[in-house]
Amino acid sequence: MSEVPIFTDAEREAISGLVLSPQFEKYGKFMLNVRDFSASNFKADQLASAYLLMNSILMTRASQKILKFVCLSGGSRDDLTSGVNILRSYLRGDFSSLGNIRTWESVLRNSADLPADILIEVERTIEFFEGSEIGDSSRSFQRAEVAIGFAANGETPEAEFIMQEDNVFLRRLNVQSGSKPVAMTEIFYGKHNVYRLGDRGKNTCIDLSLSDWQESLIEWMTNVKTILSGEFYSKA
Repeated sequence: MSEVPIFTDAEREAISGLVLSPQFEKYGKFMLNVRDFSASNFKADQLASAYLLMNSILMTRASQKILKFVCLSGGSRDDLTSGVNILRSYLRGDFSSLGNIRTWESVLRNSADLPADILIEVERTIEFFEGSEIGDSSRSFQRAEVAIGFAANGETPEAEFIMQEDNVFLRRLNVQSGSKPVAMTEIFYGKHNVYRLGDRGKNTCIDLSLSDWQESLIEWMTNVKTILSGEFYSKA
């Protein structure tokens, strides 16, 4: 398995061009750093549903394009390879289409006892898409275009990107042709996860632990309201 390339040169070049482009700064970023990865506790459908649903909520509140990054770390290369391949089938396949927003909600409802706040936000988001007729247009079939990275033993140059922590307030996206910093200004800690906001809340970074997935998922969903209270989203 270790001899098989995970991403093509074209895929890595495309992400590199996006991150290093002049347009990068004007878009929002939703970065998810998945720590403590192991194949035995990886629920790709639940993780993808939570990520895609939250991205939709952020996009609705911000009314702008959001660049999406998910990075897996903490496992062996072979485990991470398997996880990446499974995850991108969810994040880049038909499952990621906006037309499946009810499916994402259903997956999460069946996965954990979600707080009322997130369910209210979900309904608002669905009402927005239905009211704007996005769900009935060809856009509903567009895929999410999520960049996927992974890091085994700290370095994996074959990934589309690697998420580096320079310090608690600075994340760096290392890509094929360079790197780009993403500054954070607000940080709050949960029992399992760490949540960061930057650029008045326009940028969101979550360090998500898989060591106790159900608790991490519930904690994440519980903190969506706190993330949305950032200056950028609260005024959107």
